[in-house]
Amino acid sequence: MAAITSHLQILVVDIGATVGYTLYMIAICPQCGGEFEVGHRRLYKYCSRECFHESIRIWREYACLNCGIIFRRTGRWKGKGKYCSIECAHEHNRGENHASWRGGVWSDPYPAKFSKALRLRVRKRDKFQCKICSCLEGDIPHDVHHIDGDKANNIVENLVTLCSPCHLCRVHSPNGEGLEHWARRFSPVYSNAA
Repeated sequence: MAAITSHLQILVVDIGATVGYTLYMIAICPQCGGEFEVGHRRLYKYCSRECFHESIRIWREYACLNCGIIFRRTGRWKGKGKYCSIECAHEHNRGENHASWRGGVWSDPYPAKFSKALRLRVRKRDKFQCKICSCLEGDIPHDVHHIDGDKANNIVENLVTLCSPCHLCRVHSPNGEGLEHWARRFSPVYSNAA
């Protein structure tokens, strides 16, 4: 008759003890083990504020993912205790451990041939319009993307105009379509134009 939730241990459901339309149930407090009544609209986990506050004061031990040091956090940190400090978190999430890591290709500097004049020529050729979403360039200039992903290949046929959201979210994002998809999409267009 009553729904039993995963975070609340229900002992007895007393169908006869209704007041108006409210159904009362007996629950067990996970902190002190005492029984308390809860209504079907308010399923509290603890019998009192004191038990709740006592439960979050419990210290738990975690091992830092970066340096391996054992450190302690209170119950509120449950699930967040991965690193002993912000410095360890930053150090661990660099390079290959970073979510956006792609083999270090994007950290290489652009060659001198990839100049402002070349980027302007490509944006003019594409009529200052993103080739994915067709939005026009405003005050901030659109990005110029290398179709094959090679920063050294700066021939005009290998370059395409993209707005920043499409460039970052669709082309270079781990959740986006990726370089291979867009390379296949743009290559026939610009190889025929040459």
